[in-house]
Amino acid sequence: MARIRSGSQIMASFPSWSPDGKKIAFVEGAENDIFVINADGTGLTRLTDSPGRDTHPSWSPDGTKIAFATDRDLVQEPGGGLCFCNLQIYVMNADGTSQTRITHSTTQDNEPSWGVAIDDSPPDTTITSASYHHGRTLTNGQHIRQATVTFTFKGRDNVGISGFECKLDSGAFSKCSSPITYAVSKGVHTFKVKAIDLSGNPDPTPATFTWIRGK
Repeated sequence: MARIRSGSQIMASFPSWSPDGKKIAFVEGAENDIFVINADGTGLTRLTDSPGRDTHPSWSPDGTKIAFATDRDLVQEPGGGLCFCNLQIYVMNADGTSQTRITHSTTQDNEPSWGVAIDDSPPDTTITSASYHHGRTLTNGQHIRQATVTFTFKGRDNVGISGFECKLDSGAFSKCSSPITYAVSKGVHTFKVKAIDLSGNPDPTPATFTWIRGK
């Protein structure tokens, strides 16, 4: 356990870790403004400076934005006066810029929380080339005499590709990268490769290539 802020006579509250674990957003100051600080206690930066209360910072899943509650907007009281007394939800960039009001309700909106999108779309994998014997092109189903074959491949996904898994013949899938080279014995051989996206979804239909090493 480590104390991040030392020597401060102002209460810090509502800490919120950034998704990458490198920063903490929190509320500090007599006016309840939002600050951010590095996890090692350096780089203290003020993000908001409003006439009302700014509270309950909440990081977006990608770490680029912070939602928070604030009563910075003047509202009409029943008796006719104006007050900073109605919490609403705002969103700003992680550096404090572009502070934008999101809710416009007559009741209190507080403690914002980000939803997490579920990515259930698998990636697609393509074998981009197969070659043998000083770079000669190998076609699917071709007979060759040489033992060594090299494959290149790529993946496509709506979010992004985190890696690939390959297998040769009856072997198990294992992590691999493009290009990959195999030296095989005589007979029929099948190479398979599948992309894995950033959400961990594998390609359910791996790209497949078959060739024959003959005499």
